[in-house]
Amino acid sequence: MPVPAYERVVIGELDNSTACSMNTLISVADLDADGRPDVFVSGRDGLMAWFRNPGEPGQAWTRQQIGEVSCIECGGMAFDLDGDGLPDVLTGGDWRSDEVAWWRNPGHSGGRWERRVLFRTPGKQFHDIAVGDITGDGRVSVVFGNQGSASLFWAPIPEDPTVSPWPDVQRIADGLIEDGLPEEGLCIADIDGDGRNEIVAGTRWFRYVGAPNVWEAHNFASGYVTTVIAVADVDGDGRPETVLSEGDPCIYGHPEGGKLGWFKPGTGHPGSVDRAPPRRGAARCPFAAGRRPLRRRAQRHPRRRDRRCEQAGREPAALAPV
Repeated sequence: MPVPAYERVVIGELDNSTACSMNTLISVADLDADGRPDVFVSGRDGLMAWFRNPGEPGQAWTRQQIGEVSCIECGGMAFDLDGDGLPDVLTGGDWRSDEVAWWRNPGHSGGRWERRVLFRTPGKQFHDIAVGDITGDGRVSVVFGNQGSASLFWAPIPEDPTVSPWPDVQRIADGLIEDGLPEEGLCIADIDGDGRNEIVAGTRWFRYVGAPNVWEAHNFASGYVTTVIAVADVDGDGRPETVLSEGDPCIYGHPEGGKLGWFKPGTGHPGSVDRAPPRRGAARCPFAAGRRPLRRRAQRHPRRRDRRCEQAGREPAALAPV
């Protein structure tokens, strides 16, 4: 099979030269409902904007401002919350913020994107947001992790999503800590093949049992931190596998890099936990000589890695490592 070749094409620029100079959020959605995918980008502080797909190679992508922002984490996404046929933008706050918010798409009127707070929590930072039917009744909910409290929350989209805060925000689980760090990574998918979606959050997955708020929780891996998650049929057998990739292990005392693994359902003992292999290159770790690991220090200060910016039911289907 030939290896695909890629060409880098610059579609625009969003300069967020603030005290915390970085763009943390990028995603793709058809924001103007013209049938072509657009791109939206946000700085941690500064501006959020979207770039309109011109539809023809070589034509310019026009930049449209969404709003001025602060304290934006990387796990936002687009979804049509108000049912008007236009994707809105959901964002979570970083280590300085206790808010999950959404920006209402003004449509072809070109008006202002209105920001509304969905929910506030006692803890800060929301690294990941996902949207889908997680209760099997056709009702769509927003799911978000809160690293400050090491918890997972869900909220059905209300009939009037412009109300603030949303009613019926409920906690799924507490104590989501792996290797001394709050879990990251979130995905909604049918991982056990029962025709209903489950939630994969870090090294755990959750199945909705029933009202009012009963969930089964299962570990399927261990030793994976700051994960990014995807679910897909990796080996072509018609069943979905779960892929974990460590996103920021080098910040938490693993300069040798992170791990990438995929986990297959229906093999191994139900509820079994993957014992992660030793990391290669441990001898190069500056903390191997007895110094306090950064990851343990980060447990007390979950956002220590961003300090440079501060200055400015039934038997579960097991997932086995492959």
